[in-house]
Amino acid sequence: MLIDSFQPDDAGYIRHWIHTGTHAKDYRGTQHEEQKIRSSVIPDTPYQPPAMPSVGGPAPDARTWRFHYPGQNTYVDFGTFHHAVRQLSLHASTVLVSNKLQDIPLRLWTANTIDLWQDQQHKSRYTRANRKQVSGSPTAVISLKPGQNRLTVHLQELAVRDTPFLFAFQLLDIPEGLKIAVPGNPAATSKLVTACDWLDSLSVSSTGVEAPSPPPFAVEVTINRPSQSINRTWMTGNPQFDWHEPDIYSSQVEVKEEGQRLSRSFEIPANFPISTPGESLDEHRSDTLVKISTTATREPAQSLFAVLARHALESPDLEADETALRESLDFVSNRLDCSDFRLAALLRLYACEWGHTEQRNMIQMAALMFRYWEDEEGNDAMAFNSENHTLLFHSCQYLAGSLFPGETFATSNRSAAEQRDLGRTRCLEWLNERHAHGFEEYLSSTYTPITAAGLLNLVDFSDDKEIRTSATALLDQLLRQLAEHTFDGVTTGPQGRVYRSVLYPHTSPAQGLLSYATGAASVKSIDPWSVFLATSSYSIPEELTSLTNRPISRTYHQASNCILLHKTASYIVSSTQVAEESPLVAGEPGYQEHLWHASLSQDCHVFVNHPGTTSDVGISRPGYWNGNGILPSLTQWKSTVFLTYNIPREHPVSFTHAHWPADVFDEVLENDEGWHLGRQGDGFIGLWCSEPVSLVDDVFVGRELLARSRKVAWIVWCADTTDLPNLDAFRTSCLSSKPRYEPTRGDLFWDDRQIL
Repeated sequence: MLIDSFQPDDAGYIRHWIHTGTHAKDYRGTQHEEQKIRSSVIPDTPYQPPAMPSVGGPAPDARTWRFHYPGQNTYVDFGTFHHAVRQLSLHASTVLVSNKLQDIPLRLWTANTIDLWQDQQHKSRYTRANRKQVSGSPTAVISLKPGQNRLTVHLQELAVRDTPFLFAFQLLDIPEGLKIAVPGNPAATSKLVTACDWLDSLSVSSTGVEAPSPPPFAVEVTINRPSQSINRTWMTGNPQFDWHEPDIYSSQVEVKEEGQRLSRSFEIPANFPISTPGESLDEHRSDTLVKISTTATREPAQSLFAVLARHALESPDLEADETALRESLDFVSNRLDCSDFRLAALLRLYACEWGHTEQRNMIQMAALMFRYWEDEEGNDAMAFNSENHTLLFHSCQYLAGSLFPGETFATSNRSAAEQRDLGRTRCLEWLNERHAHGFEEYLSSTYTPITAAGLLNLVDFSDDKEIRTSATALLDQLLRQLAEHTFDGVTTGPQGRVYRSVLYPHTSPAQGLLSYATGAASVKSIDPWSVFLATSSYSIPEELTSLTNRPISRTYHQASNCILLHKTASYIVSSTQVAEESPLVAGEPGYQEHLWHASLSQDCHVFVNHPGTTSDVGISRPGYWNGNGILPSLTQWKSTVFLTYNIPREHPVSFTHAHWPADVFDEVLENDEGWHLGRQGDGFIGLWCSEPVSLVDDVFVGRELLARSRKVAWIVWCADTTDLPNLDAFRTSCLSSKPRYEPTRGDLFWDDRQIL
């Protein structure tokens, strides 16, 4: 008898399933084109569904049925990154318990191919409309009989690099009295309902994790500090788990039930450490190299970055260096995605005269066997066409052809001279395009250091003056842009491609590059790609430090995107315009763009996005905080950014949200006629939303303001004490601007003027 049960959420999503996990097989066929490979590995006819799924019982592919704890996620999400081409398969099952015979309309959301069975009868198949984008199936109908109705899905995909592998099941009408059960013993459903309800009830304070009631089962807690991770047991009978350390920045709470572990994660961003160099530039750079060359336990690190760092420090470790070399050679020889990153480092080591004869011969052999572009044979998963990858492939092709004269490259059957000349031509095309139009991955916190590394290889090892001069000028431009967008020691701003590090910009790879270049002018961060700069003859522009501190107000373009930057002594606001003349189109799907950013200090950052997924988990691009599911209209006037969203019904995420660090302000006023206001130092920031917002604590604690509306407007305005004496005066000015949004027309007004 079913005593306890799960329920659909308010939008009709069925979120509680058992599953098999992802079964992955390497692709061994001969096709080269991705879509043809996908067609060959996903059959037109559905497989037979597994019989009688049961939590803890045997599942297809010699697996065990496991329960999926969704947290706040509407998806069953097993997306991850695949360096090789693979065939993916997953089964999932749940039970709908109906109190009568009834027909229920539903929709399946996925970025893959999905089959649905009711009991053992096939009901529908849906394949996503666009590559790596979630889309919704046409409306289907299932006829529920009184009692239990077992639903089973089979998810399939061809894995190539970042691969969403997920589905959501939405009832378009939520019938009264419907219950959701876990397939198998009813007692299992009861226990899992209790465990999920308890995990969902948790909250985090400055002193620990709290629950309305003591844990119902054995619970383990992992707390993470900058220096260590600690595992502890939550004491039975206690509704609170206390930690006494003041610097806990993340925690995982894990319930053990039904033979598995269900966990919920928290991040406490206020405790995420920020450090400044506190030493001379030379000492800072030496310390950076030491940290790149070693692990957290001070053992020699086994990576090519570490090898380069030890080479720069003249402190080799023969065993660690050899291990790193062989692991990287295997990676490159198998042509796994991002092999171009490894090859760029290998060629730098070779050109820097590192290694004994055997090691150098192995690097040469790997370079001669490599696949340098799509016109060479291969069916690997390597990404060629993003800006950073393109540069690395072309520069590696050019340098390899230069470093190994008289040799033949096996994959293309080209001579070294042919490979060199073709690589040179491609490098010049790439360089000239950036000089003419700017960077596509402008200000990218992740990819800027990688692009810099490719340019540094050209600066240091090209014997062509035109290439060296061009690459040097682009490096200067790239570093100046980072410096211009730096405020209080941290580089921020809109980005052509962004990842979740946007929540912690002081930790980003771009911050690490700028930190190495400028020392005390920047918050200290370590990024391993900095070893390319450390081993280079390139001269860092002298004005970088002054640019990090200088007030700047300017407009410039990158890859046809119009970027506005307004930086004063008290704040910085910058954005990419989304208007009729821009390449970004309001109302269309976005990807990895970070559209705007405002900061009052190194740890006080504000921005808004429309998530590409429903929870802060998984690898989706766009993600929860990074990128945009649907692009807004956006414009900036000096220190004010205006944006409006019109999210179509066809998109599964029906809300927008803001990163609002209320915990770091010196003063704060919230929910004041649609405004949230904060002061830090001499700077003020106001965030207005046309819809009511609520503070949400899922993974990211204390800083998420969520607006549940598909049609919504947001405004951010920065000012300082040179204009307004205090927060009360700033409040008065914000309220007097009388922002107004008309959702039916999508019109936004400010000071009675229409802005969008």
